[in-house]
Amino acid sequence: MLSRYVTRQIILSVCILSVSGLLVAILLMLDKTPEKRSEPSSLPLVRFQSLQQESVTVKLQSQGIVRPVIETTLVAEVAGIVTEVSDLFFKGVPFKKGDVLVRLDDSDYQVARYKAAAELAASQARLAEEQARAYAEERNWVASGKSLSKAPDLLLRKPFIAEMKAQVEAARAQLQKTRRDIEKTVIQAPYDGMVRDRGVSLGRFVTVGTSLGSVFSTSRLEVRVPVKPSELLLMDSSSSEENYYRSSARVIQRLGSQSFEWQGQVMRVEGVVDDRSHMHYAVISVDNPYDVASTEIPPLKEGTFVEIVITGKTISNVYRLPRSALFGSGQVMILDHGHHLWVRGVNVVYSTEDSVFITATPSLQEGERVCITPPDNPVDGMPVSVVPESPGLPKAAADKNTSAQGTEL
Repeated sequence: MLSRYVTRQIILSVCILSVSGLLVAILLMLDKTPEKRSEPSSLPLVRFQSLQQESVTVKLQSQGIVRPVIETTLVAEVAGIVTEVSDLFFKGVPFKKGDVLVRLDDSDYQVARYKAAAELAASQARLAEEQARAYAEERNWVASGKSLSKAPDLLLRKPFIAEMKAQVEAARAQLQKTRRDIEKTVIQAPYDGMVRDRGVSLGRFVTVGTSLGSVFSTSRLEVRVPVKPSELLLMDSSSSEENYYRSSARVIQRLGSQSFEWQGQVMRVEGVVDDRSHMHYAVISVDNPYDVASTEIPPLKEGTFVEIVITGKTISNVYRLPRSALFGSGQVMILDHGHHLWVRGVNVVYSTEDSVFITATPSLQEGERVCITPPDNPVDGMPVSVVPESPGLPKAAADKNTSAQGTEL
């Protein structure tokens, strides 16, 4: 009994000591003084960029579809049966000026030509006969001792000779018409071009005015693209004539991961504005788009969707800033030497996907620091923390994916 009692006392003592040790450890942990940490600054952290004047060449981007400048509907000028259709007269096949595309049966017109030639010969014979009679009457009148000036016109056969001459001219004109009709049975290409579509087949009878098909010239194609009103001011006009521009343009076709480029020219800006979109339209032409010297560049085909990059004016004395520098309605924040921000209104003359270009003004001088990461809800005099100056944007950034905005952003 004594041994059991001693064992219980030992176990109880061990438990009491363990609990006491645990309580002491907890109290020591709770009593530990927390480490002091430096409180972060509550001022917003901003970046800035110093203003530097430069010049920029405007690039205006748009899109459009390649269309022919000259397109012609071929029609039958005479009636007849189609006796020949050229292998060139199929959709998408190129041809040269003068190539025969369609022939009509000309047998009836050949007969008409022979008849007209016979009528001309007969009328010429009648004229010669009347002229001989007039000559005989004239000699008889003179032989009688009378003055020729007093001889009546009817006696000298003048009315009959005039009639015969008119008949000769009419017969000659009829002969020329039959020859033209024969020529019209052969439909030739009016220029170097390509067939858009064909509307006749072998053996078909066509009447005057029947459409045979349509063709277009391949010497020049054009692209009609929309232009914003603000972009017109940035296009390069080399003439005082209204709607006359001579800006160069890049015509770009993208095929999968590849892109191909042709050189174009702005020929004109249309003198009417679209009443729904309120957009102007510029017309860019590409000369000889199917005549490609390099086998690495495919021909620029009619109907192709292309991107257009128009080279506009070169603007001097402007400041380039990242788009992030703008806030509100065309405003920036100027950072003074005391690290305070001040709101300034600016005039944006041109913008790209990454950058904006603003004009130099008396209130905006070269060398001033512009905040390029404006804080939320900025106000005049706001104190900020500043990180080191950001490097200027590369110039190439303004030349890619451009889109002029004028003063509208």
